[in-house]
Order: sequence, then C-alpha cells, then structure tokens
Amino acid sequence: MLKTIFFALFAFVLIVLLGFLLNRPKIGSSGKFVDIEIREKVFRSEIADTIATRSRGLSGRETLADDRAMFFIFPFAGPQSFWMRGMKFSLDILWINGERIVGIDKNVPVPTGLELAIYSPPGPVDRVLEINAGLADKFGFRVGDMISLVGAITTN
Repeated sequence: MLKTIFFALFAFVLIVLLGFLLNRPKIGSSGKFVDIEIREKVFRSEIADTIATRSRGLSGRETLADDRAMFFIFPFAGPQSFWMRGMKFSLDILWINGERIVGIDKNVPVPTGLELAIYSPPGPVDRVLEINAGLADKFGFRVGDMISLVGAITTN
C-alpha cells in the first residue's frame, strides 16, 4: 500500500515537472515585454516579475538577439543575487536601482563546472537587465546612466 502511494506521488511530480519543462515561455513567444532605453539604445525586454520567471530567467535558451533583453523586476530594493544556471551564452548584467544603473558585471561567463558563481550588485537594486555579453562596452553603458521604459508593457 505504501509503495503504491509513493509510486503515484512520484508519477504525479514527474508529470508536473515534464509539463513545466515542455511549456516554458521563450523570448518572442507569450509573455510581458517592455522597451527599455539606455543612451539612445532600445532593447525589447521580456519581463521577469514573478518568482518563477525570475528564477528561470534566460536559462536554457540558445541565443538572445542584440536588441533583446531580460528585465527582472523585484518588489523591493535589496541585495538581489544571480547565477548562470542553465545558461548557454555569456551576459552583461546591469544592476539598476530606480532608473539608474548602479553596477555592471561584464562578460559573465557560462558555467563550466558543477559550481555556480553568484553575482551580486554593489548595493540594493530593484531591477536588473541582462543583455548579451559585450554590449555594455559596445554602447558605452556606465554606472550612473539612466534607463527609461519606452511605452507601455505589452504581451508578445
């Protein structure tokens, strides 16, 4: 009897997990988006504003176009930390408090071993923008630069 209950519970968890993995949203599909401008460069940014979307981030995606980004929104400013679990390409991480960039981690690499490095801002942040590695230097983004949301949040 106990084995049957355990097996049923295991099967249920496996089905839920498979459903989650097969139905993950990808950039360019359903989801919330906003255009973010920094120094006259605009990024079409997918919004990650729930625990699930912030945890998943860009993990598992093959690429990110140079005019796309992932925009993480937190309910409060704090010492938000990130990792590169499941990442397949390197990133620049822009740490944002309000509308101002307070830190930039450039060329954050894809993990190569089992240990995951943790990346943290220099102070409290309530937003984070992830873009392709090298773009912060290419466009001259600096600590102190202002970001602005261009237009309304949209779906697709």
